[in-house]
Parts: sequence; C-alpha cells; structure tokens
Amino acid sequence: SNAFEPGSIFKVITAAAALQNNVVTNSDRFISNGSIKVGNKLLYSDNRENYGVETFSDIIKNSDNVGFVKLGQMIGKKNFYQFAKEAGIGQKTNIDLPGESTGLIKDLNKIEPIDLATMSYGQGVAVTQIQYIAAFNAVANGGTWIKPHVMKEIFHIVDGKKVIDKKFDNLNERTIMSKEKAALLRTYLEMVVKKGTATGTYMEGYHIAGKTGTANEVNSILGGYNSGKYISSFVGMAPASSPKVSLIITIEEPNPGKYYASQTAVPAARKLFSRSEEHTSELQS
Repeated sequence: SNAFEPGSIFKVITAAAALQNNVVTNSDRFISNGSIKVGNKLLYSDNRENYGVETFSDIIKNSDNVGFVKLGQMIGKKNFYQFAKEAGIGQKTNIDLPGESTGLIKDLNKIEPIDLATMSYGQGVAVTQIQYIAAFNAVANGGTWIKPHVMKEIFHIVDGKKVIDKKFDNLNERTIMSKEKAALLRTYLEMVVKKGTATGTYMEGYHIAGKTGTANEVNSILGGYNSGKYISSFVGMAPASSPKVSLIITIEEPNPGKYYASQTAVPAARKLFSRSEEHTSELQS
C-alpha cells in the first residue's frame, strides 16, 4: 500500500508509452556514451557505462538511463503523462484493502524537461506495488488495464452445491495499448532475463519476461535521498508469450554492499518462479 520510487522497473511504462505513441521501432538507434545533459544538469547511466550504438531493445536490456532520457524526449511530456495516467500511475487502484496510497506523478503543467528526463527512468515518480503490477499486467494480458481484487468470489456450500454470495467482477477494464505492441514489449522484456540485468532469473525452458530496478531511498521528511540506502525491485511475468503469472518483489534497504536488484530481488524472484513453474505448466495445458 505504501508508495516508493520505482527506479528502472518504471522503464517498462516508458517503453510501453513509446510503442503506443508510435515514436520508436527497433530500427531506431540510440547513441549512449554514459551521460546526457538536460538543461544545466548532467544525467548518467548506472556506473556511467558507455553502451555506444543501441537499438530500442538494447536500451531495455541494458537498462540504459541515457537511452531512456532520449526516449522520454521522443515521447514528449504530454503523451508520457497521458499514458502514465491511463496506466493508473498516481491513482489508487481501489483494491479491496485499506490504506492504499495514490503514488505520485507531477501535474502535466509542472513537468519540466529535467522532470521528464528523470521520470523516464523511474526517478521523481512514486508507485505502490499494487499500482505498478496492475500497469505491468496490462503488458502481460495484451494491453488491458484491469482493477485488481484480493478475491475472486465468496461462496458457501449447501447440500454439496456451491452457492456464490458475492463475485468480485468490477474490473474497470480499459485498453491502454494494442495487443501487438504489448506482445512486442514482452519479447524485449524476455531479453532482459535472457541477456540483460535479470539473467539470475533465467530458467531453461521457462520463458520469463521481466525488469530490474534499483533506486535511491527517498527521505520523506527532508526531501532528497538517504545516502547509502536503496530500494531494489524486480517485476516479472511468465510465460512471456502468454503470461499466466506475474510478480513484483521490492526490497527496502538491502545490504549497501550488495544492493543491486540483480543481487537481491532477482534471486528471490527465481525461487518464486521455480515454485510456480509446475502450476503454470498445468495452466498452459
């Protein structure tokens, strides 16, 4: 229910916005030398990596901040904001649980070029886990945002027969991207697990699509960030071509010597996926 700065898992939302707004294809090229200047501020890729020439798929696989700043500029703040709102960012999902935060996204008229740049890679925006996974599930299910519920139905048995007392079918469905573009994005997210920042989740024969994210912890009282404190996340879905299960793992303040999502959230996700593999195989059959 609590909001946190998502870091690079938010790049899934940015990538989805780019595809849905037809501003990028995999034939586009991004030049990344490890930094980019926006206004009078210099922004960096993680560890200032120089990736050189990249495709759209590459910037997702490499989780390249510089590439995503350029992608955000291609989308533009109006399209970026509208897609994020359609995906439920900055709004309660109204799941059947108390105390849900709204998360945070700046009003459109307050988004400056530097805000668009940092939001494109998951800084300066806040989400809850349930808010984020609802948006992520829209990529999984072919482009439809669906209101999450804790339960499917409440029922009792009378004379051996099931009697439904209440069915949770208020789904508030809305299409936020096309099936084709959602499917394409899933193939790019599968490459993150096969060859990118989430290879620790890879399991032979079990096609997982996902994204890692490591963010500095926000100081909610003083503003800015808490030095040496992080939030590490992994989001994933499987099987990538027709997902049946999705998950999000967020670890607050992991060991500062071993805080990357690839070192913390990814191994935990692999354990959960390995336990769900048999059940997911049954669902597929």
